[in-house]
Amino acid sequence: MSLDEDWNISIESYALLKHLGGGGYGTVFLARYFPDDSLRVVKVLHRLGYDPEKRFEREIRILQERSNLNTVEILDFGNTYAGHKYYAMEYCPLGDIRKFIGVVNITFALMVLDDIGRALTPFHERGGFHRDIKPDNILMAESDGKLIFKLSDFGLAQDNNTSSVFTNNAAGTLGYLAPEIISGGYCTAASDVYSLGITIRELLNGNLQNTSMTREKFGDLAMILARMLLQSPEKRFDLSRLHKLVAKRLYPTSNEQITFVAPIAVPKQRLAPEF
Repeated sequence: MSLDEDWNISIESYALLKHLGGGGYGTVFLARYFPDDSLRVVKVLHRLGYDPEKRFEREIRILQERSNLNTVEILDFGNTYAGHKYYAMEYCPLGDIRKFIGVVNITFALMVLDDIGRALTPFHERGGFHRDIKPDNILMAESDGKLIFKLSDFGLAQDNNTSSVFTNNAAGTLGYLAPEIISGGYCTAASDVYSLGITIRELLNGNLQNTSMTREKFGDLAMILARMLLQSPEKRFDLSRLHKLVAKRLYPTSNEQITFVAPIAVPKQRLAPEF
């Protein structure tokens, strides 16, 4: 029996290959797209009703309107034969960065900080927030032999067109939430900056519980993270300031505009899909 039959999901031009996970209202699969024999990630809405359908449509709209090199690309959307909404996005076979927590150096952490800052910038400029930044939602991809990082999972994202009916201020993942969210306040761009700071600190320290930022392990990245993790949202670095500080450390001898990708090659053996 095929995976399509196991899950009772049938989508024109797609064959489901592997169940990758799911959340409150969507189930995610690795799928083969027959027209070009490519691999794609397909998210299927498994809850019907006005609220989940509107949330799903919002996620699709955000991915379409805010897409850039450092966000996952949406490739297709529509309805399954049973009438459930779905969308397909690019497949990043290198996976997310969680597997590298505690085993990477400062350069890797700076690359993540730079790329995800770039993913968030156009979003924040238009009044939007991701609201669930964490290692699981940062994917790795190869572009022209270089490693880049992409922000994924906009299921909790809010933009300037989001009605308050669909907004839960406390949404997100415990451990990465900014203090103003935990205390019942509203999410802002500074809340995303805080979550990104927690993610980078965890990436270097190896776990969420270790909140130290020693000079030996973090270098002057400790100063940047300290400003990202301030209790007061108004005092945290904004993304434009972060870009400048990170660029000086990634490209100390360059007078050119910062490139989108860091010059680190991806081993070709790591590009093979795992399923």
